[in-house]
Amino acid sequence: MELADAYAEFICDNLEDITARTHDDQFLLCLYEAWYTSNMNLLCDWLSDRMEIQLHIYQLNTLLRITKKMYTDMELHCVAEKILNSRTYETIKQRLQVEEATASVMQGEGKIVYNGFSKKNDSDDEDDD
Repeated sequence: MELADAYAEFICDNLEDITARTHDDQFLLCLYEAWYTSNMNLLCDWLSDRMEIQLHIYQLNTLLRITKKMYTDMELHCVAEKILNSRTYETIKQRLQVEEATASVMQGEGKIVYNGFSKKNDSDDEDDD
């Protein structure tokens, strides 16, 4: 999960830095919305290109972590719910849920998918560093 954690930390650090240096709230909101939308579009395109290919468990865990972390970070920075829950995000979420279910069946009970969408407890496992 090092890759996912590094990317999540990159997002957090940049959000904090941008927020500290910019005092125009409307500009910040537009920037965060564009950043979130472009990242979700990129991820959706990547998953679409691999529609016929099952994700490796490492890819799945990394994408789950990145997607959830980006969503919560942007939610904390007041990105509108309609943007957060866009069709693109819902497509990504559905694909990752299918991949998670497939991985659970294929791996059996021995391999747990990291903090997936279908878990009942949606809290982040940030304390597990």
